[in-house]
Amino acid sequence: MDLSGPDPREPGNLFYTLTRSRSNPQVYKVLEQYVDQDALTAHGASDYFKAAGPKLGACLAGAPEIEYLDGL
Repeated sequence: MDLSGPDPREPGNLFYTLTRSRSNPQVYKVLEQYVDQDALTAHGASDYFKAAGPKLGACLAGAPEIEYLDGL
């Protein structure tokens, strides 16, 4: 499965980084930033995102934890 992320030219995508926990190598986190809510919504509706869901689900121990953050 390719988790390299969305195309960096995806409109509104500022960055995407796949990370792995140093304390638990089975924990991965994706950090990504979009210019606004519309760009994030478009990402969620993208073919890439829709295709990744079923494939990713087979690799997860449970539902993903999604946390929305505000930049400072």
